[in-house]
Amino acid sequence: MTSGDHRSAAIVVGVDGTPCADLALRWAADTARRHVRPLQIVHVTDGGAERLTTGYQSPSGEATAGAGEVLAKAAAEVNRHNPGVAVRTRLVDDEPGRGLVAAAAGASMVVVGSRGHGGLHDLVLGSVSLYLAEHAGCPVAIVRGDGVPPDGTRPDGTRPDGTRRSVVVGIDGSAGSTETINVAVNEAVARGLRLHVVHTWHETAAAITPTMAVPPPTDAETLRTAGQHVLDSAVARARTVAPDLAISGELIQAAPDAALLAASATADLLVVGRRSHARAADVLLGSVSTVALHHADCPVVIVPHAADAEDAR
Repeated sequence: MTSGDHRSAAIVVGVDGTPCADLALRWAADTARRHVRPLQIVHVTDGGAERLTTGYQSPSGEATAGAGEVLAKAAAEVNRHNPGVAVRTRLVDDEPGRGLVAAAAGASMVVVGSRGHGGLHDLVLGSVSLYLAEHAGCPVAIVRGDGVPPDGTRPDGTRPDGTRRSVVVGIDGSAGSTETINVAVNEAVARGLRLHVVHTWHETAAAITPTMAVPPPTDAETLRTAGQHVLDSAVARARTVAPDLAISGELIQAAPDAALLAASATADLLVVGRRSHARAADVLLGSVSTVALHHADCPVVIVPHAADAEDAR
């Protein structure tokens, strides 16, 4: 969903017939409709064990029949609720995480539920979902929470408690934040939501931002000023991409994971970046992204930074 994507790039969603996968399917279909993209529904059957001993190359007839039923039911569900979305289905025989990563090659996004079972072999966070977040070359959406706007939302986009629906994006000032901002802007525009940009600072920032071109300062006031500059630059970037979008920014003195989890409580979507080959001290996939995947109160999109996307291909 980045600015350079071709409009034909599909949204890929993994299904296995479980309630969590059904929720991901509905979210993915709605997203495909909003972005006017085709939807590819993927079911993975893991024949890896048989391949190791028998040269097994394709699912058994029984597995294929069950998978076909899952795919047919999923396609019918999309056609019923989002008839304008172009749908295609695909059966993949591979290990679940690797199969979904391969199916998502060239996709605009890959979507999965927070957990599942059956064909996706216990899709729990820490296995397939985390594997996708680490290895996919496109944005990865993990559908958490109920995945749909809350009941009682007013026509102007506000909730009964007065809070406004939003896409929240966490940025850290690294070069990859530009791509994260682009994805978040596109999602906010497509969904008719405001964009809320969050950046955090705290006294240990110097120890956890080793990829910055200029080493960060260490005294609190200078850290806060530097953080404000990072935030202002991100908000300015977002406004350049979408001048008509309602955009707000917030600088928070807190750890990034805690701040973004708090923001997710009233968000419709949380967008964060990924550096899968980063050093252990980096603030993203080793901390923020992983915490968001496990604990956010809304769907989460993990955006690979450009170097990671190239490595994943």
